[in-house]
Amino acid sequence: MQVEELRERARVESAIEARDELFSLLESARESPALADLLYEAGRDLGLERYNGLGTRLDGYELAERAAALADNTRRAMYVGQLRTHLLRDNGRLGEALDEASRLIDAYPDEAFSIPFLWTTRAGLERQLGRYDDSLASLDEAEALIGPDDAKQAPLRAAIPGLRGQVYLNLGLPDLAAPWLREEMAVATELYATDAKGFAGQLVWAQRRTAALALATGDYDGGVELIEGFLARKELYAKRGRDRGYLLSLLGVALLRAGESDDDDAALAAQRQREALELKIEPIIELRARLRLAEAEMTRGELDLAEEALAGARAQIDQLAGDPERPAPVHEAAQLVAFESRLAFARGGAGTELRALRDEAREGLELLIEDWQHVPERAGGVGFLLYSTRRAVLGELFRLEVAVEGPERGAELALEHVVSVQAMSTLARRGTAQPPDLAALRAELLDERRGLLIYLPARGVSHVLAVDRERVLHLELASSEEIRLARVPYVSHLTAYAGDVPDEERDWLVEEERRLASELAQLLFPPTLIDVVASWNGVTIVGADMLGFVPFAWLPLGAERHLGAERAVDFLPSLAIDVDASTPDLAGAPELVLVGGVRPDPDVAARFGVGALELSQQTADRLASPYGSASVLRGDGATREALRAATADGAGVLQFLVHAVRDRTRERPTLLVLAPGDTGTGLFGYDDVVSVAPPALVLLTSCRSAAARIRPGDPGITDLGGAWLANGARAALLSQVDLDYAWTIEVSERLHARLRDGLSPAEALRRMRADLVRDHGEAAPFHSGLLTLVGNGHAPLFAPREVPPASGTSRWWLLAPFGLVVLLLLLPVLQRSRRS
Repeated sequence: MQVEELRERARVESAIEARDELFSLLESARESPALADLLYEAGRDLGLERYNGLGTRLDGYELAERAAALADNTRRAMYVGQLRTHLLRDNGRLGEALDEASRLIDAYPDEAFSIPFLWTTRAGLERQLGRYDDSLASLDEAEALIGPDDAKQAPLRAAIPGLRGQVYLNLGLPDLAAPWLREEMAVATELYATDAKGFAGQLVWAQRRTAALALATGDYDGGVELIEGFLARKELYAKRGRDRGYLLSLLGVALLRAGESDDDDAALAAQRQREALELKIEPIIELRARLRLAEAEMTRGELDLAEEALAGARAQIDQLAGDPERPAPVHEAAQLVAFESRLAFARGGAGTELRALRDEAREGLELLIEDWQHVPERAGGVGFLLYSTRRAVLGELFRLEVAVEGPERGAELALEHVVSVQAMSTLARRGTAQPPDLAALRAELLDERRGLLIYLPARGVSHVLAVDRERVLHLELASSEEIRLARVPYVSHLTAYAGDVPDEERDWLVEEERRLASELAQLLFPPTLIDVVASWNGVTIVGADMLGFVPFAWLPLGAERHLGAERAVDFLPSLAIDVDASTPDLAGAPELVLVGGVRPDPDVAARFGVGALELSQQTADRLASPYGSASVLRGDGATREALRAATADGAGVLQFLVHAVRDRTRERPTLLVLAPGDTGTGLFGYDDVVSVAPPALVLLTSCRSAAARIRPGDPGITDLGGAWLANGARAALLSQVDLDYAWTIEVSERLHARLRDGLSPAEALRRMRADLVRDHGEAAPFHSGLLTLVGNGHAPLFAPREVPPASGTSRWWLLAPFGLVVLLLLLPVLQRSRRS
């Protein structure tokens, strides 16, 4: 009876003495199993009371676990430990929760029922902490402990693939996430059909993650339909306010994005966020709903309502930031400042207000960068600007700097911010180069006639910085959505007919290509920018990865028809990477290494549907003829081992005339198909590049060699071009489309001759485009192969070759006077002969 009374008293938070008395009874419980049971139940109830109220008092769980240990009840001890883990997790104390889960795994290794659940819990915590490799490894451990017919572990058959999919979503790999989330949905639906009450949670989580996948892939119309279908399951969400609120908030995002400039959709999006806020949802989800509500209200011009939502968000951020047991809402605080900046500009704010916002935005960006520096690197990389929140903060900071400091100084400060962000790219973090200042950029990358264009697309307002030896210019562009709506149809039109322009459709195709190109160019090249770029003969473009693929070379620049036929163009993944511009030292190294003529391994050929590519000795000789020294790897000799040997001392140019294939189960999917050799399949991917000494220039003249999983803000970390840059190459040439093999050989001959004559790769490529314009006129873009040069393409690889003082042509001119004298002497004879 004493225990029952104390248990009731202990439910009252202020009754500390009741807890003390309960703990004092533990010693007596050693001799009384019944007392141990009561103490366990009392402690469990205390813990659950705190759990349901999302408090963090752990004394009840300590009491329950100690009582369970006295009774030698492992199952109870494990149960209490899991409750404690969940309590810590749900209160944001993720590190402590992970420690508790790991302690339980180590303490009770033989508890077959609970250990798989604990591994799964641990995986979820590791995911939340950004330890993605660890999370996937923990899921492997959990899966290995589950029998295929173990009904008791059925929930994990849905949870494990679901968490795997969630990890890939966090990594920005929705295509890798999709099959796992489909499996989770299938298993959860099957379980729910057998026991709706027991497995409702599994189906709800599957629906939450599937909805997040739709938004991650940009399928906003599909996301609206999907989420509305989920919410129509009244029986599933009737008592699940948190989950319903989460889906309502996602629905609001999908509605807003699907109708980016539609007031009706924005109004509906705002309504869904309000409905979410009426429910009891997690504090962080509530905060995000307030921010999304503010964005929706700004989109439809309801500035007072937007201000009200932002005020609520700021109050909640202050409250969360004051809670030492929760992680600071760094991302949400930065997004708040970005939205407040948008609101201030919409209302014509100036002076003190903008300066205060600028200072807060600077601090927000610094905190985001500091937070990012603790994110572990991933094989596939995770870009700092992958998610629009960080882009919005950076873009608004650009506007604030210009408004506060004036156009010139503001643009220079904007450049400093973009360099600091690009120093967070994976390529930059793996290198040793320090983020360059303006003077270093001008000295290392620019000359009197060359400039930089740095793009930052964002919702609301996009940005471009133009940098040359004389100025730094900041210009605002259309929103990222407007640019996307112009880019997608242009690229689709150009790639649909790449290399194949039917005669009967030629006029229409060319006219449509020019129209679409002009519409896109107007968004990317405002008039002021055209005047600046017109004074350059070379352009380096940075930030194009955040736009998606744009064939800049074939866009018009004002009255000029094709930018890339008039100016040498290259693309730099980051301003903060060290790209060597000195002439390569080729002492003892071949000027050219050529790899081609491969017959794929039979299994590779069957899996990817590729056949042999012929490279005759005659063709190889023609390609190598401009060079003083060349190494040709053909047929069965084009192996990985032979490539390593041929490039052991480096090389001037390394060209691959082989197939490129995509293995979509890999985070870095693009692979070159080499000869298999004695071991292996011959597949040569990103991780294999590091084993080869880097050449100065790599020509990846393979179909879709530039194909990769796009990570906005972190270019080059998933494609082969970036692999070679990371390994020390100066530049790489890649294709965005399938290549015609005969055309590739022809283009390669022209590039090699010009490279060896001392032209830079960018200038050699420009002249090739000019040849295409001459040969194909306005249809030239369809025949271009859409080749992209990444890295430092403006530095020549070879010194210009000396022309002999007396060429064959000059000798004919020396003999010309003698020939004229002979002709005059023979003329009378020829005339008599003609008369006769």
